[in-house]
Amino acid sequence: MEYQFDASKLPEAHQVSFGKFIDALKAKVDVVIADNTFIRLWEVQNYIKAAELAGYSVEVYEFRLLTIDELRACAGRNVHKVPFDIVARHVAVFEPWPGARSVKIGGEQ
Repeated sequence: MEYQFDASKLPEAHQVSFGKFIDALKAKVDVVIADNTFIRLWEVQNYIKAAELAGYSVEVYEFRLLTIDELRACAGRNVHKVPFDIVARHVAVFEPWPGARSVKIGGEQ
C-alpha cells in the first residue's frame, strides 16, 4: 500500500492529530510533541492552551529556513509531495510563535 496525500481530507487529519494530542495529555504522557505544519499562530494556539491547562510546561521549537537551498531541501523531503511554490508560500507567510526556539535546518540552534 502506497501513501497518497489527499488535501480534501486535511481538516479531518488535523482534527485527528489534535484529538491524539488531547488523549496524550489526558494520559499524562511525560513528553507530548505536536509535530505539524503550523503556519499561522491560530493553528498552534489550541495545542499550547490545552497543554498549559493540563499543567504541562510548553516549549515551542520552530524550524527556520535561511537560504533558498534549505527551502529546496525541505520542499524535496516533504512526504505529502507539496509543490515547491506552495512550500515557499508557506515559508513567506509563516508567523513565528513569540518566544519560540529557532532551530536551523541541520539541527543547529
